[in-house]
Amino acid sequence: MKKLLTILLCVGMALMFTSCATIIEGTSETISVDSNVKGAKVYIDNSYVGDTPYVGTISKAKESKTIKVSKTGYEDSMTILNPTYNNVALLSGVGFLSTTDYETGAMWKYDPAAFYVTLTKSAE
Repeated sequence: MKKLLTILLCVGMALMFTSCATIIEGTSETISVDSNVKGAKVYIDNSYVGDTPYVGTISKAKESKTIKVSKTGYEDSMTILNPTYNNVALLSGVGFLSTTDYETGAMWKYDPAAFYVTLTKSAE
């Protein structure tokens, strides 16, 4: 009986530390941001990443990210990039209990990952 419990514990630990989403889909994701005004500056979590049309890679995380698009003479536009559960993590056999997928962020994905922003002229 003790041997069976040891085997079950080992199998359970092995399943918990598997990382299917990390291996299959990785720990980063490509997003795109475009706007009606070309050359607008794109910021992700207050860090400048490029100009529209922007295509870049961001690391996955459980936390939301903020996308700001701005251009002189136009009102800034803010968008929240919310993570959703990545169903590929279920392949690990324990889904939400996979510590590797959780820690690497691979358990999450951003949906949608493409944004089109309409900037409006400032009132000034």
